Order: sequence, then structure tokens, then C-alpha cells
Amino acid sequence: MNGRVTVPPAHGRGPDLATSVYQQVTWMLLAYMDLDVRAGALEVRALEVRAARWLAACGEPAELVVDAGDVASHTSHRVTASIELTTSCPLRVLAAAAVADGARKVRICPSGVDEVELVRAAVEVRSIASEHAVEVQFDVASRTALLTRPDDFLRLDPLVVEEDGTVVPLCSGIDRRYALGSLAESSLESLVARWDATPVLRLCRAAWRHAIEQPGPLVAWYDHLVRTSAAMPAAC
Repeated sequence: MNGRVTVPPAHGRGPDLATSVYQQVTWMLLAYMDLDVRAGALEVRALEVRAARWLAACGEPAELVVDAGDVASHTSHRVTASIELTTSCPLRVLAAAAVADGARKVRICPSGVDEVELVRAAVEVRSIASEHAVEVQFDVASRTALLTRPDDFLRLDPLVVEEDGTVVPLCSGIDRRYALGSLAESSLESLVARWDATPVLRLCRAAWRHAIEQPGPLVAWYDHLVRTSAAMPAAC
């Protein structure tokens, strides 16, 4: 299977086309999820670290991600400033302060906001990148991408080293049932080598199926993953 989705010609009405796409994509995901995936045979291409003390244990390339208010205390590292996007968040003010403190990248992380707030923030993100000549990562997925490129959302990376050294897949805050283990107890290489990633792909599939049912053009994908991971049955 090559992971691509073929969309049939739109001869019928819109809802019929959408149903056809949904059925094809669901079939692809179900087939993929029958595989028993172990990360020891996979390459981890992205790694985030949430506390500088774990950088040495991770090696390169690892991205240090800290709260926007803590950027100034990490001037010896290339830092990504994380800004939690909530209702009425002063996004431009926080981003400007983080860049002034030395952030080389700004990451906008929606948390509990509706589709209207996401669209408004998307406009601000473009302005922030232009005004400050800085890379900006906005943790959302478009509905179009969810429907037409579902394989992009069946991922095992990035891996994230939380502040306490726990290694989790995909994003900070994922339920600890999906954790690989802790760097305080084992090396990253050992944790990855013995990791059974099948439950993570199952989580991604469940999150994707729920996400495409949501209204609006954008979905806060990582926030959605975190919430889905907490709601998954115990035998995940």
C-alpha cells in the first residue's frame, strides 16, 4: 500500500463525494492498523526536549521547547518558545516578547479554543512570522489535509522528552500509558528499540476519525490527540 488516497470524480453531490472519500480513507487506516509496528525498525526523525538538562542524553538534533516566559533563561541554547493559545490570548504580544528574549522559533499550541479562535489565530500567525522574520509553527491541521492526506496523521514522531525525563510520542501531554519510558532509567536508544508503537497508531487512527467529524476548516491536532489519549479505553 502506497498510503495515497484516490478521490473519485465529483459526478454526484458534495455529500456523496465526502462519503466516498471517508470510506476509502477509513479502509486504508484499518488495513494499516492491522500491522504490529515496533519502533526498533523505524527511524526517529524528530525529537523535542522540554527541559535543557535532558539535551545531553538525547544528542542531536533535538529541539529545546520551553514556555515563552522562560526563553530568557535558556540563552545558551537554540530555543523554541511555546505559547499556549487560549481564548483572548495576547498572541502577538507574547510572541514579540519571546523573540526579543532570543527565541529562534515560535510555536503556537491551541488549548480548548473553538474553530473561530483558530481561524483568527491563523491570521495572526502569518503576521507574526512576517513582522519578526521568525519561524512560526501553528499546531493545527486543515480539514482538507485530514481528508486527503490521512497518512500524514499516522505518525510515531516526534518523540518528546517531558520535563521529568519521560519520553512520549507525538506531543507533550499525551497520556502516560503511551510513554516509552524514562531517560532517568534507560537510554533513548534502548527505549526506542523495545517500544511497541501499535497502540500509538491506534490512537492516531481514533483521533483522525473523530477529527474529520468536527466542524470548521481547522483542527487543533495535538490538543485533539492529548484529549483523545486521555479518553481512550484502558486496554489501548
